[in-house]
Amino acid sequence: MSMVAERVQVLVVDDHPQTLAAMKALLEGPDREIVTATSGEEALRYLLHGEYAVVLLDVKMTGIDGYETAALIRAREKTRQIPIVFLTSNNKEAEHVVKGYSQGAVDYIFKPVMPEILLSKVNVFVELANKTLALRRQNQELERAKKELAARADELARSNADLEQFAYAASHDLKEPLRIVSSYVKLLATRYKNQLDSDANDFIDFAVWGVNRMERLIHEVLTYSRVGDTREFQPVEFAKILESALARVQVAVRESNAVVTHDSLPTVIGNEGELIRVVQNLIANAIKFRGPHTPEVHILAERRAPSSTTRPREVTGMAGSEEWLFSVRDNGIGIEPQYWNKIFILFRRLHNQADYDGSGVGLAMCKKIIEAHHGRIWVQSQPGEGSTFYFTLPVADPD
Repeated sequence: MSMVAERVQVLVVDDHPQTLAAMKALLEGPDREIVTATSGEEALRYLLHGEYAVVLLDVKMTGIDGYETAALIRAREKTRQIPIVFLTSNNKEAEHVVKGYSQGAVDYIFKPVMPEILLSKVNVFVELANKTLALRRQNQELERAKKELAARADELARSNADLEQFAYAASHDLKEPLRIVSSYVKLLATRYKNQLDSDANDFIDFAVWGVNRMERLIHEVLTYSRVGDTREFQPVEFAKILESALARVQVAVRESNAVVTHDSLPTVIGNEGELIRVVQNLIANAIKFRGPHTPEVHILAERRAPSSTTRPREVTGMAGSEEWLFSVRDNGIGIEPQYWNKIFILFRRLHNQADYDGSGVGLAMCKKIIEAHHGRIWVQSQPGEGSTFYFTLPVADPD
């Protein structure tokens, strides 16, 4: 935002027209307007309807004098912050100077005034007023931008809620007709598979495979749409989460002879069921995308500040004082760097269905769960050298 100087006003008060004309000629400039008043009463009327960078106020005037005018300026909420500079050719005694400052003056100048000094002082107040106006305008723009951002965030939240509700409803409504199709296709396979020619048998196999895949996909979309519905977060031992996740993938672990190890694991704040799903997905992927060696998975947790310089650049600047940084390292086939972010997109797959079975929902679900826990998830990997998935979770309050 650029800070463009605005034309501010300077009020000069003196009951001698010649003095006012001379002061106006001295002080005028492109960034200011010089307003003149011949009495304290007139000055007060001007101050009711405008904003001024500084008031140059003669002490000795007919009617109310400069001291009384200053006292009235200071008595009003709207004008009490305006700088006042007293000008006088008399009242040079110390008690008068003290009286002027006690009335709220910021300076007390004796006449005849040195033009350079007076102009220099006024320039300072004009510059301050310009910066104040620019700052006020900037604050107004920031407030307006803040309101617009909040409105867009609300709109986005509503849109996301509508999309999730639509996904849930659509998936739920698909289940019944798919169940009917599934039942009849499987019945067809049971009764007639070996009574038809080889092509017909292949067609039945393809149909059964497609129905099974669709059933699983709908189930995962329903699960994805429900992620984050609950905000019932509480302290939970991560070792317990890992134990439950391993129980869900025990068949894959046993068949692949996978070795899953871990260091000391902390207590975190979160939803136990959703965090189990995250760990389950990461271990299952490590086993699925294994290389020629026996799958090895190691889980590590480290407590650190979010802005730690040892963290990847993509996750710096997160809110919060401390967090747990988890890493799940495997020795699998790895991921090329250009796909590190894409693998967390819903339905995004890097491999053919024939090579690696899957729906493309798992990592997207992990991302949604971790972000619902006010954390981040990312990956670092190289092809043929395995992958390390990182995610953060809040530190549990010991109380």
